[in-house]
Amino acid sequence: MKILGAIILLLIGTFSFAQHKQEAIGMPVSFDKVTFDIITYTPPRGWQRASDSNDVVSYAIADNQKGAHSVISIYKSVDGTSADSDFYQIWKLFAKNFNVTANPETRSVKLENGWDLRSGVVLVDFNGEQHQMTLVTMSGNAKVIYINVLSNSQDYQIDLVNFLNSISFPKLEPNSKQASANNKAIINDKTSIIGTWV
Repeated sequence: MKILGAIILLLIGTFSFAQHKQEAIGMPVSFDKVTFDIITYTPPRGWQRASDSNDVVSYAIADNQKGAHSVISIYKSVDGTSADSDFYQIWKLFAKNFNVTANPETRSVKLENGWDLRSGVVLVDFNGEQHQMTLVTMSGNAKVIYINVLSNSQDYQIDLVNFLNSISFPKLEPNSKQASANNKAIINDKTSIIGTWV
């Protein structure tokens, strides 16, 4: 799944914050593989579990001295239709919650295991600060699982990439409606998808 992490790293764009020591908040997490719903992943090192329910698992990290922080939220899979439709339906929910009117900078890729990934990034105002919100949807077998990242610092990009590279998905069924419906938007994994910052 290394392409997944590379895509998100490029989408995240560039911040000009200084590097700093990371201090975690919340409860400590294990670095063993974790299964949540239909995916398996390794929690990001140094991050803390911020929430845990049947519908969402979140991990957070913060440096209180620098005011830098990031949260990754993994949401339980829901029924899906097509990769594009799945992404935009979920995007609408997040856009409404964060009062986003701008369209996200989006990218799509068909992962080697047949899952279709869509990702989008936009700047949002959250608690009076500018943050980057990234939404990643992964569609397959008429299901979609999604991950939301909210961050005000570039310092956590490597952690995010390592986390995304650790994700493994169930094998798609050969005659899946989802697999046959999503044959478009295949891109070369070397395509540059750098986000734009204002």
